[in-house]
Amino acid sequence: WAAAERPSQIKGIVLVDAFVRDHPMPFGVPTLLRSLLNRWTGPSFWATYYKSLYTIQPSPVSDLKDYCKTLKVNLKESGRIEAVREQIFASKANCEARLPAIRSLPALVIFGDKDPDFPQPKGPETEAQWIQSKFETGHHVMIEGAGHYPQVESAAAVANHILEFLSTLRIA
Repeated sequence: WAAAERPSQIKGIVLVDAFVRDHPMPFGVPTLLRSLLNRWTGPSFWATYYKSLYTIQPSPVSDLKDYCKTLKVNLKESGRIEAVREQIFASKANCEARLPAIRSLPALVIFGDKDPDFPQPKGPETEAQWIQSKFETGHHVMIEGAGHYPQVESAAAVANHILEFLSTLRIA
């Protein structure tokens, strides 16, 4: 968003497993999610789903179980699960509409190749390629075995790709 507001101040952009456009959900899924993401079942449901976003086993996230317990407690606070629900259903059309304003920026798009948020048949690679295509000098990298949070599951690999990308930018 900031890049589209002031592109002259941005030298490049890195997008990690980014949602930049709307994706239709299969029939019935929105209704199911709305019914599950309520004040009573929502925190447990979301904590369970959150764990599924980490696909490398055994998980390199040593405190994932403890984190999910804390997440559940947090989501029981007033307004929290409602905010998650709103985020899930919020349109990303405004983000997609702003992509042309940053088309000339160098871009690195990183996705986990097992991200369950972008299921087959299209999958995460198709989404990464689509985002990459919106930039004149964009390229994408798939992190093997990683889910929705490759920067956590494969931190060193993601950091190396970002550092390599940054080294190509002309930063004064």
